[in-house]
Amino acid sequence: MSGSVTKRNHSRFRVVLDSDQLAAIRIIIIGVGLIMGGALGIATGVAPSVPIVAGTDQAVPGFSLDREIELYVQAGFTPMEAIQAATLVPARAMGMEKDSGTIEVGKRADVILVDGNPLENISDIRKVSTVFAAGRKYEPAALWTSVGFKP
Repeated sequence: MSGSVTKRNHSRFRVVLDSDQLAAIRIIIIGVGLIMGGALGIATGVAPSVPIVAGTDQAVPGFSLDREIELYVQAGFTPMEAIQAATLVPARAMGMEKDSGTIEVGKRADVILVDGNPLENISDIRKVSTVFAAGRKYEPAALWTSVGFKP
């Protein structure tokens, strides 16, 4: 394994993993969820009792987060549960649910519009047509170009 561990201060360590190791850990976590089934509620139709928070340290957060959400659905989450793992659940975990995590009057309006219905086909989350962040509208192609990718 090419990951490394470095000491940051007297009692905290920082673990550095490469992208393959990180993907393997996520797959293991999903696998454990399937094995535990009833405990997590995955593949049983019951909401998970352990909060699963989607997130990524990848260089292209939107793309890798899309894949993570797709994997949650493959593991047994409903599309709504998978989307909430990247929206409402992290907001709750960080104590920010009054400001973000759902679309409501008075909350931050960081949202994406997609061409399709991710509740019917979770991969439709990849079909982003418009991004709204910090009160501004962005076109996806311009965002991709700004980070060095060809749309």
